[in-house]
Amino acid sequence: VRDEIVEHYGYPAERIEVIPNGYDAPAAEPGQRERRRAELGLAKNAFVALFAGSGWDRKGLRTAVEAMSGLPQVTLLVAGKGKPFAAPPNVKFLGPRSGLQADFAAADIFVLPTFYDPFSNACLEALAAGLPVLTTTANGFSEIITDGAHGSIFEPGDAAGLVKALRFWEPRAASAREGCCTLAARYSVAENTRRTLEAITRTVPR
Repeated sequence: VRDEIVEHYGYPAERIEVIPNGYDAPAAEPGQRERRRAELGLAKNAFVALFAGSGWDRKGLRTAVEAMSGLPQVTLLVAGKGKPFAAPPNVKFLGPRSGLQADFAAADIFVLPTFYDPFSNACLEALAAGLPVLTTTANGFSEIITDGAHGSIFEPGDAAGLVKALRFWEPRAASAREGCCTLAARYSVAENTRRTLEAITRTVPR
């Protein structure tokens, strides 16, 4: 977004401060993963990816579904408002969800192959739940993660890149949970507020 402001409006980049979103993760509920998996009919050892969001064309859902056709061992849960379309049997449409904590608990990884997102809150929430995030270079959130440590970063529309990332993370997702939670904790609401107030204080004349 900073780069777009510079390009389209000619505003000096040095006068723009980028402040990432903030999020405070709720405490995990014991047994939530097992309960939600049972509700969804998922096997205990199934590898589960979660997609969440509305505006499916922009969020790249079809890229995720295309990837699933080559990964029958992976289940993709789709949470959000949209019209279901033809998809492989390993894709489950959950419909709109008022809260995603149970779905984060049930999943092993979060997928958002978006074509444009300034900074996806859903990705930060997933990271705080311990899920590696697979997203694109068009998502500002990708700037805070390290590829291969907290998730994977690929180009928008690249279903093959998503397949590669899912295959990489299938045996590794569980071991990355602690690192994902640690990184997410750096992006709290308090830190977001502190940086915002600092920026305002520097800018507003006294």
